[in-house]
Amino acid sequence: MCSDLRLSDDLMSRYLLGELSEAEQDWVEEQYFEDNASFERLLRVEGELIDSYVRGELSEHERGKFETYFLTSPHQREKVEFARTLFRATAEKGSAYPIDAKAVQSHAIPWWLTLRSSMASVSSSIRYMAGALAMVLILVIGLMWVQNARLENQLNTVRSEMLRLKEQDLKNQAEKERSHLERSRDASGRAPGSLQNLAPFTLSFVLTPGLVRGIDEPRRLVVPPNIGIIQLQLEVEQASGYRSFRAVLRSEDGDELWSQSRLQPAPINTGGFVVLSLPATFLSNGSYLINLFGRGSAERVEEVADYHFSVMRE
Repeated sequence: MCSDLRLSDDLMSRYLLGELSEAEQDWVEEQYFEDNASFERLLRVEGELIDSYVRGELSEHERGKFETYFLTSPHQREKVEFARTLFRATAEKGSAYPIDAKAVQSHAIPWWLTLRSSMASVSSSIRYMAGALAMVLILVIGLMWVQNARLENQLNTVRSEMLRLKEQDLKNQAEKERSHLERSRDASGRAPGSLQNLAPFTLSFVLTPGLVRGIDEPRRLVVPPNIGIIQLQLEVEQASGYRSFRAVLRSEDGDELWSQSRLQPAPINTGGFVVLSLPATFLSNGSYLINLFGRGSAERVEEVADYHFSVMRE
């Protein structure tokens, strides 16, 4: 039945005067609630209807409908009084211009239209607040990311410094042993018999997996000329999860130079170390790579970590 209706100004005026059937009223309300253009159009027709009533331009039939249907609530009567006051003010100034319907609309909107307009305003405010909160959230996340990166760099710096100090202590210890041996030599420059059978000097280094962040080159190991054995302590996370390890020493070109199997982990609180020893003659000046493999409880072998380092012999 409502499919033949057309949302014209006349139909909206009849709607405001209560001249439509219940089905037609429902159809009109559905149109302006779903379409912003229809909503604005209804506001304009309502303002013009109030303007015509205040000016006495409605027919007797329309005036009766207006007073019995439109003025049924105090809110509607307040809107008309506002329009009448505005009309009198313009008349006293001798203005020949009609009442601006837009000026009346703020007092000439039915409660259901006022609710819809308020909801639209609230929706815009919510969108604005959501956008502002999103910007604040992005800023906070960015600051947290920068702070975390800064803390990570500081931790890496402290860790590298601790490793350097540990290697320096090992080097100092080797130097003390060498000095003690030289002081024990006899005047002929030959070591006493009790010292001739001593094992060659051992120098230890600590290696961490991969490359140290923030350092472009691999870790450099400085090896004095009197060192016979080099001991490498490979740091391993979750070392207790493996029964044994195998280490393979490779050159910068990937050639296998040396390997050692059945290495046992030395557990610590945060992980563990795998310690391997190799003759110092295997290492000349250059870059090297150690591939560490682990054998788990299920006898499955998997690669655990890689260790990059370079050697500089004094």
